[in-house]
Amino acid sequence: MTLAIVSSPDIAKTIDAYLEEHLGLTHHELDPEEFYDISIFVDCMAIYCDSFPDPTKAVIELGKRIYPTNKWTGALPAHLKTPLDFIVFEAEGFKNAFSPDVVQRKILETTERSVTMYAPSPGYVKEMMIGVWLGILEMIDINSGQVEEIAIDTWRISW
Repeated sequence: MTLAIVSSPDIAKTIDAYLEEHLGLTHHELDPEEFYDISIFVDCMAIYCDSFPDPTKAVIELGKRIYPTNKWTGALPAHLKTPLDFIVFEAEGFKNAFSPDVVQRKILETTERSVTMYAPSPGYVKEMMIGVWLGILEMIDINSGQVEEIAIDTWRISW
């Protein structure tokens, strides 16, 4: 949630008020290793998105920040090099889900420049996932990435 509010003190105040009411903590006090109910994240995302003229664009931009932030904090393994490495790593992060709303992703097909994946949104808006995948590609200097929902919960990520 820190990603969502660093750009606006007003959003930070609103989200902190929500968090204090529901968890007794501010965003600074959240433990990054702790599991919090997905509904808390969904509500904070809604607060964030509602403060922008185009909520869809806002959530995509938010998603784009996640992996670059993980890279900056040293949270990504050094062996990740290719787009496929990163996309598989992101998908595997759903193997040990702590919520029944989170469904394991399945890679259906890979080619030299694309991945087709079954990836239901784990309780939040699907545009967040679009942003995450685009952010991964941009982080490794691929600015031609595209994400397309080709069937319900089935995505093609290409570069």
